Amino acid sequence: MNNNKQILKCKNNCTLKFIILIIALFVITTVCITFGSVKIDVGITFKSLINNILNKEIFAKDWPNNIDNIVFKLRLPRLLLAIVSGGALALVGILMQTLTRNSLADPYILGISSGASAGATLSIVLGVLSSFGHFGIALGAFLGAMIASIMVFKISGVSKVYSKTKLILTGVAVSSIFTAVTNFIITFARNDSLVKSAVFWTIGSLAGANYNQVKFSLVVMLITAILSMLLYKDLDAMLLGEAVAKNIGINTKFIIRFIMIASTLLTGTIVAFTGVIGFVGLIVPHIARQMVGSSHKKLIPFGIVIGSILMVITDTIARTILSPQEVPIGVITAFLGGPFFLYLMQKSTYRFGGK
Repeated sequence: MNNNKQILKCKNNCTLKFIILIIALFVITTVCITFGSVKIDVGITFKSLINNILNKEIFAKDWPNNIDNIVFKLRLPRLLLAIVSGGALALVGILMQTLTRNSLADPYILGISSGASAGATLSIVLGVLSSFGHFGIALGAFLGAMIASIMVFKISGVSKVYSKTKLILTGVAVSSIFTAVTNFIITFARNDSLVKSAVFWTIGSLAGANYNQVKFSLVVMLITAILSMLLYKDLDAMLLGEAVAKNIGINTKFIIRFIMIASTLLTGTIVAFTGVIGFVGLIVPHIARQMVGSSHKKLIPFGIVIGSILMVITDTIARTILSPQEVPIGVITAFLGGPFFLYLMQKSTYRFGGK
């Protein structure tokens, strides 16, 4: 009886925490829309959002038309992409840490981001895939991510016998190769403006966000999140080790392949639109575990929302701290993430499979 009460109390606490996080995400996003080179009152922002979302004049319009344009054409798509990309990177971080049982694993441990950087740099500096216009950069990044992940998948021999050490080391090696390719292209490129654009992209930016990117990224993230939630028991078992998971009837080969394919598709998609943004997928899983433990049933939704909140805040700092100039968001996440991660590691005593 007492056990049932404790389970119910824990469930209610988690539900309350999750509701608070959702409300916090909405409030923070609304407030962050007001910041920028043009300051907008929070009340006006809220009224503009409600009127435009419902396509009805719920509130009497007492603000200029350009406010609606700033909110809906510039800031909202950017913040929505921040929400999706933050949640996606957090999800991949959770999956990667489950796969490797390594608390230092993140979305870029397989060299996916380095492959994407090389692909994007080729598109920007050398004009590869230029026939696709602006979409060519995203396509180049996505193809680079796919090539890198295929190399890691084949060389590490995951399709035969899984070794997390070999997987990590292969990822490091592949990452080094693609980083060298990127640096070589940038070093010997002749067009300074293109080089600057490539460098800016490789350290992350949400400046070019649009609603099509948001929709596409959201679909990929939702599919990955839903499939991960359906497999939460299998993912929990993987925390105990591959041998134990096999003994209790888990198809470990399927789970390993699912994590690698899902992580590649999701990371490749996000990096293609935002550039390389580090530390989000590294830190967020730790914060989520501190709140709800290691069960993926709770960890995944909490991680996604926390990642979204973190990305919205860091992107707002990136575009306002030196306004009208913009700081690459990857720089901000590194500045905030590095010290915070060291703090977490100093305070944390949990281990995988426990709280």
